[in-house]
Amino acid sequence: MATSIKTIYFDFDGVLAISESGGRAVSIKLSKETGIDVEKLLSIFKENGRAFIRGEENVDEFLEKFSSKLGVRITPEQLGNAYSRVPLNKPVFDLFPKIKASCSVGLISNNSKFRFDILKEKRILDIWAVFDKVYVSAILHEFKQNFILEFKDKGSSVLIDNDPKFLEEVSKAGMNIIYYDSLKHNVNYLLKEFRKLGIKI
Repeated sequence: MATSIKTIYFDFDGVLAISESGGRAVSIKLSKETGIDVEKLLSIFKENGRAFIRGEENVDEFLEKFSSKLGVRITPEQLGNAYSRVPLNKPVFDLFPKIKASCSVGLISNNSKFRFDILKEKRILDIWAVFDKVYVSAILHEFKQNFILEFKDKGSSVLIDNDPKFLEEVSKAGMNIIYYDSLKHNVNYLLKEFRKLGIKI
């Protein structure tokens, strides 16, 4: 059957980046950089990172506050190294050329611009070259839970995400959804879900 899907949107952390959640993946890598306990890093990041992720603070402003709470100075270089060492989900990225034969590929992410600038600088990933559409919270100054609801193409799009509660809200708003298990990273399951939607890969 022909598909009505025109755009496939991918979440970053837990789908395109191999992680249970973005904060935990980065905290694990930052712990290796600094020797600070992962849970402490994760807790303080969650408590103090919202303005950074929403683009209301630059990296220096965020790290000044973050370091103060930790009691240890964290440098932009250390944070950049942590970001760059979170592995990407290559089997999913390998699907993009085939997807683009019939659909646009979009990125939707609650993330800092600093993170994607670092990935581009280190020649790991240039999101502005890879994706047809880019929606990042730090650029839009709004979290995805809000800006995705304003999309005009919800009925002709599908979102792939690892957060079932978020997906439920997106589905209620009229967008097609695919739940992606960030522990299993089952690309064959993803292909099966594409076929259900008539997307030929």
